Amino acid sequence: MATYLVEGIVLKYFPYRDYDRIFTLYTKEHGKIDAIGRGIGKILSKLVGHLQPVTMSRCMLAEGRRWDVLTQAKALHTYPVLHQNIEALALAGVAIEAVDRLTKTGQEEPLVYLALDELFKKLNSKHHQHGTLIYHFLWQLMTTLGFAPLVQNCISCKKSLEETVNETPYFHFQEGGFVCSSCAVEGNFVWPVTPTALHKLNHYGKESLAVSKSHGTLSSEERGLARLILHFYQHVIGEDALPKNLLFYRSIYLSHQPSAQEK
Repeated sequence: MATYLVEGIVLKYFPYRDYDRIFTLYTKEHGKIDAIGRGIGKILSKLVGHLQPVTMSRCMLAEGRRWDVLTQAKALHTYPVLHQNIEALALAGVAIEAVDRLTKTGQEEPLVYLALDELFKKLNSKHHQHGTLIYHFLWQLMTTLGFAPLVQNCISCKKSLEETVNETPYFHFQEGGFVCSSCAVEGNFVWPVTPTALHKLNHYGKESLAVSKSHGTLSSEERGLARLILHFYQHVIGEDALPKNLLFYRSIYLSHQPSAQEK
């Protein structure tokens, strides 16, 4: 059997038969791939520590009929601080779920691989200042994969939204893009967006992930922007596709917020 080397981030795995595991990796060279690890479920397996979710590993695979076979693995980055913080681990789970849902097997996209690694390195910081980090990542991911709409122009009249400083732009969920105030029709499918938030979305799609300067409750504008991104993400993956890791992160985040009595 022909063999090849990849550098990949372990997204997830599930047990198969007695001691085998099926792994989903997002690799720099081939995008998302599924591979089988023979006997990795055994206690004495030498590969198990190198193939945990949220780990970057260099792997050797042998071409197989149904799945390629993992023959060697060496962990390159384990992000130890991330694994010790439940909020950071929950955020990593949101990112992994998003990448798994939005990419197809064999769809090569090096920018997705680099964004995942950048996110995990930020989450691996001891400062734990996550803030809007995951929302930035989700919008960047959807932009890279071609799901996010352009933010510069109204999708209806093509007018530049950056020039309409004194007008309120809107996001139109039914049309899947931004419209100016003249083209917006009040209803259930439009969402007002401030010019500042629109600028941030444009920044999110192009720039490196930014860690918040302070940790705590998001500002009202940041919360509005986060809701917009999450609603659009739900729109992209499908209304019936429940983002379980995102719901878990929200439960963790809310549990860490101070109550009204503590404020």
